[in-house]
Amino acid sequence: MDGERDGKADVNQWLWLGAGCLFNLLGVGAAYLIVPSAPASRLLGKSAEYTATYTEAYQNGARNVQVKNALIGCGIDVVFWLMYWVFWVLLLGYGWWWAPAT
Repeated sequence: MDGERDGKADVNQWLWLGAGCLFNLLGVGAAYLIVPSAPASRLLGKSAEYTATYTEAYQNGARNVQVKNALIGCGIDVVFWLMYWVFWVLLLGYGWWWAPAT
């Protein structure tokens, strides 16, 4: 449907990827809870039934893309921190709770 396609196209994917990276599950939660509204210019002169259907499809399509990109960002963050701990703590023996191995 047009609404779903337009909703997917209008989402700022980098914004939600960044939100997932920076805020982890809070970013994913925000991506799910923040529902974008369909632009009114696309609904001028349309019937009430079309407007309701288009708006619902637009919101569902946009929300799906938002959540997907926030989850990808969250996954990138998890992989980054796992690599950090494996490299610094396990391989080099460094950690914030002990002095470097000599």
